[in-house]
Amino acid sequence: MRLIDIKRSINLAKESFKYKIGSGDGCYHIEGIQQIKVSLSELYKIDLLEEIKDPFIETIQSTDLDKLITNSSEHNRRLLLLDKIKYLIDNLAMWINGYVKDDDTETTVGIKLPQMNTLNDLTRYTTWMQKSLEQILPQYGGFVKFKKLEHGSDWVMIEVDRIETVLLIAGLVKSAHELLKTFLMYKETFLRMEGMALDNEGKKLELERSRESLEKEDIRIKAESVNVDFFSDSKYNKSIDSENERIGYIAKSLKDLVNLLGAGLEVHLSISAPREAQDSIPEYKTLKPTHIAGILSKNDDSGVDVNPEKEEDSE
Repeated sequence: MRLIDIKRSINLAKESFKYKIGSGDGCYHIEGIQQIKVSLSELYKIDLLEEIKDPFIETIQSTDLDKLITNSSEHNRRLLLLDKIKYLIDNLAMWINGYVKDDDTETTVGIKLPQMNTLNDLTRYTTWMQKSLEQILPQYGGFVKFKKLEHGSDWVMIEVDRIETVLLIAGLVKSAHELLKTFLMYKETFLRMEGMALDNEGKKLELERSRESLEKEDIRIKAESVNVDFFSDSKYNKSIDSENERIGYIAKSLKDLVNLLGAGLEVHLSISAPREAQDSIPEYKTLKPTHIAGILSKNDDSGVDVNPEKEEDSE
């Protein structure tokens, strides 16, 4: 998790942690429970309350009421717990707001790199991600520039030229994530089928070719869809050769992204990015990271013809 995301959760927790206390007819009450629930939710999101096990917190999380009534002894214990949480939030907010500066804009894109063991891994993933974007962004009239390495984390921050480029990146990531889910399903299915083939190498080769064919076709279909969604404007060259070349670059970009997402890479947008773009970013936790070499079949191209000279330049 990025420090800036932790900062936002702490500030939301501080803003929401408001309640009133009162008494009457020999009973005491705390009002504003739903606001406290919002605050606690933000703290749990950044793993700050995992060690606190208390019945009152469990009650707050489970209730839809905004006022809870207690006796005097229980009331004092609950107030003491709330005071401790408020003290925690106030001090964390004071520290993080002075330490972490929020310089994200609506065109900032965050890339969470996969697990790395060597400096070569860092170079490999960042170069691969750069290649996947630069294969298609120039076709869109967009560009990417490095912004910063997130302090104390495995995040690389980049800045793109305009909102439309953010939307394109979000669309590519969404399509790649959908392809990844499909390819993982293919992988599991074909592994079972290969297991039934036992020592029949001819049958295994036939199955591998079938899997390659399915992957090529799926990538091609997604690339054509991205082309329609983002390159339908009349300013883009509509000749058949230009369309096919562009679809080829989109396909190669999608293939790279499939492998990167499969390795554990994540792409996230700024909180100020358009809602349309944010809604396209997948829920990465739904997939378990898989070793890069195991996602796509052994075939090393997208199944789409690309100008050989330009393809060589992009390597």
